[in-house]
Amino acid sequence: MDGKTQRCLRDTEGQKKVGSGQPTAHDFLKSRFLPKMLHQEIIAPATRASKLVRDFYKSLTQLAEHYGIQPMPTAEFEYPYNIALTLSDVKEKLKSNVTNWYDIRVVLEGSKTYLTSEERYCTGTTLFFIPVIPVFLMLRDKKRRKAGVLLLSACAYLYQIADIPYYRQEYTSLYWQYEMYAEMIEQDEDTDGTAIYRSELQQAEWVGDKMEQKLINPNNLAVFQQRIKSFTGRDGFEKQCLQVSKKAYDMFSQYPNEKFFRNANAHNWVDEDFDNDHILSIERYISFSARSDGWLSDSIFDSLNQEFGEYGEIEEPSIKKSFNGKSVVTANLDFEHKLFTLLDDLARLLNNYTFQNHE
Repeated sequence: MDGKTQRCLRDTEGQKKVGSGQPTAHDFLKSRFLPKMLHQEIIAPATRASKLVRDFYKSLTQLAEHYGIQPMPTAEFEYPYNIALTLSDVKEKLKSNVTNWYDIRVVLEGSKTYLTSEERYCTGTTLFFIPVIPVFLMLRDKKRRKAGVLLLSACAYLYQIADIPYYRQEYTSLYWQYEMYAEMIEQDEDTDGTAIYRSELQQAEWVGDKMEQKLINPNNLAVFQQRIKSFTGRDGFEKQCLQVSKKAYDMFSQYPNEKFFRNANAHNWVDEDFDNDHILSIERYISFSARSDGWLSDSIFDSLNQEFGEYGEIEEPSIKKSFNGKSVVTANLDFEHKLFTLLDDLARLLNNYTFQNHE
């Protein structure tokens, strides 16, 4: 009774394989389960079903040729399941093979049925703010002046050609953010930090006006290529400046007239009864700013993030293509992909310079 309990020995052969009594039952595991019928809105009366199906497959052929995909055969299935199954299959193929693909819809327009596809560049709820004070400081830094001049040309492209909003322009939402905090400081009682707050605001205004005069100068674009050719990065930071500037110059050469908002038409995709006031417009989250550090910037960014979180829809670059037998739109979002990548790289580079100066 006082001895230790002996544990059972394990079977060296391991667990026995479990199988059904009938070998044919194993085929159950090889079966493919088709998606459920969820799109009730595409169900039409029997009198219209045959024409709807014909129009649908005709439109599908045009869509497949445009995107270079091969839809699975579904004609043997009954209506409306054949359409639901096709949509499920096409969505997966477009998602896997088409960059920036976003959605597909069945449109019933009068007696005609066709497919539409939406391609959208998803910004990921990011604030794309380019700080100009770091560029101003680089231009005054003997060690970084040449790199600063290079980035000045890159910013000039964004200002003059891509038409990125500038925070010192009164029509921009960011301008009124700075004004709001200026009024708050003047109305509040003085504290230990009031002098610092006023200094940051004055710097944002003064440097912002000075930098805008530089950015608007057409000479910064006229000598852009020359500045790139004559620049040799001495360290990792300057090599990154060169890479970012080359990206900006390539866009300047390839897209000499394109604006950042050229495909910002998300409002066209909402229902007619949708309140457009709940759409975050693209110019609200893309802009030049003063800087990305300090009390003023932190306060503005926190305020904007809180405000933007209340919007139900974000206006993002998007393209709608209709496959109704007519010529299909050949536009794409290549420009937007390069632009947002440039904005992200440039902002990160300038923030790194600021961080290094504080060290």
